[in-house]
Amino acid sequence: RTAQGSSLAIHLPDAQARCYITVQKDGLAFAALTDDQYPERVAFMVLKKISMEFAVKYEAAMFSKTESTD
Repeated sequence: RTAQGSSLAIHLPDAQARCYITVQKDGLAFAALTDDQYPERVAFMVLKKISMEFAVKYEAAMFSKTESTD
């Protein structure tokens, strides 16, 4: 699990890949799967850019958490 407001890089040696994850404070998460040679700094910059473009296109109310009715 990745805590809200944090980022994580997971190395997947069998697949020769890495998974980059960032979770915003509102709980919305973005992830990228790359080969294991892709620069970590660039991966997180791309995720940040995607999250900013997403925020411009969609209102926060559209993707904010909703309470469970269980």
